[in-house]
Amino acid sequence: MSARVWPRLSRLDHPVHQSGVDALLTDYTSILTSNLLSKTYGELIKKRPVMEQTIAQLKLNMTPDQLAAMVTVAPVANTQLLV
Repeated sequence: MSARVWPRLSRLDHPVHQSGVDALLTDYTSILTSNLLSKTYGELIKKRPVMEQTIAQLKLNMTPDQLAAMVTVAPVANTQLLV
């Protein structure tokens, strides 16, 4: 007597489809999260530890506050990039 071995199915074997509302909510949540992260990273870039490290690496002759005053950070529209 031989036993049949059936392949084990997992969620990865089949695409998962969400309802329209769930998909929109997921997309909206992703966009909000991305937007918040961009703002957070933009703020972090101008913080004292980053300014101090930049000054040290580039051997600049200025204070962290002076460098921070020269730095602007802005998100690029429709992307997750900062310039």
